Amino acid sequence: MLETIRNAAQSWIVKVILALIILTFGLVGVDSYVRTTPSQDTVARVGDEKISTVEFNNALRNQLDQFRQQFGNNIDASILDTPEMRKSVLEQIIDQRLVAVATKSSGLSVSDAALRERISTEPTFQQDGKFSAAQYEIFLRSRGTTAEKFDAQLRQDLARQQFVESIANTAFVGTASAQQYLLASEQSREVAITNIFPEQFVAQVKITPEQAKAFYESRQAEFTVPAQVRPEYVELTVEALAPQIQVTPEELKAYYDSNSARYVQKEERKASHILIAAAASAGDAEKKAAKAKADSLFAEASKNPRAFADLAKKNSADPGSAQNGGDLGFFARGAMVPQFEEAAFKQVLSRCCRTPSLPQKTAR
Repeated sequence: MLETIRNAAQSWIVKVILALIILTFGLVGVDSYVRTTPSQDTVARVGDEKISTVEFNNALRNQLDQFRQQFGNNIDASILDTPEMRKSVLEQIIDQRLVAVATKSSGLSVSDAALRERISTEPTFQQDGKFSAAQYEIFLRSRGTTAEKFDAQLRQDLARQQFVESIANTAFVGTASAQQYLLASEQSREVAITNIFPEQFVAQVKITPEQAKAFYESRQAEFTVPAQVRPEYVELTVEALAPQIQVTPEELKAYYDSNSARYVQKEERKASHILIAAAASAGDAEKKAAKAKADSLFAEASKNPRAFADLAKKNSADPGSAQNGGDLGFFARGAMVPQFEEAAFKQVLSRCCRTPSLPQKTAR
């Protein structure tokens, strides 16, 4: 009984809390994202926080990377360019931001000891049942991240998990329900069982032919066997037929020419940036100040390109890439604002004969 009450209380409490949180952004709406143009800075708001276009595009790219890991690199990136898929990705970001805001407000945190314990017990990082630093480094390299970034993200995830569990595990039991449970637990019953088997009475039963016929006619469906077949078939498999097929080079070329679109992957670029934002309604002074700051950061990055990531973390207004040192990852055409995309795809760099240019400076 208490378990039933606890489950009902948990469901009710979680629904009420989520409803209260959703009210903070319910008036803003998310349907407008399908009409978001590349020039808009914000696609949604969660309370006082904005979800930028760049952050939304980063989430789309991450979703595409997950698809490629599951289904191969030949997957077409255009599958994400649908209202249903874009809405699904945006709702995931909103859900994560809601939990993050609530977790931050609750004051929950994860200690260094708890973080080390979580990493050391993760099976992915273990070898022969013990934590392996080599396995940990292999994992970080495969994800293209550093230990500091991964630890920070894991710390946030653990704090959010604590917050969600603190709500899910909360339950209230009324006094009357507790008393009923105690009364029921103190009661006892005496039960007597007598087994009666048909075999004991078979010899005493006399059935006439008329009774047997009437019983059969009233229950004919119980004595009907469904129609059955005994099929014979020949199984044809690709493995069995492949050795018997001879394909000429001309046939291969013809097939490739007629299906070349299946073997083409759209051109992509990988870039980093520092976003210096200025609202479209800003005055000339504010815009000039933003441009001056961008010029200053560009000059500083030109002198010391290795310091670009630190400059991005300290100065970029893009919450989606700033913590990653301005790294935007790989993206195809149509994923960025037109001006940035034009600069990214304008030139093709060659490691053997040209010096890569510095990341672009951006001011809005």
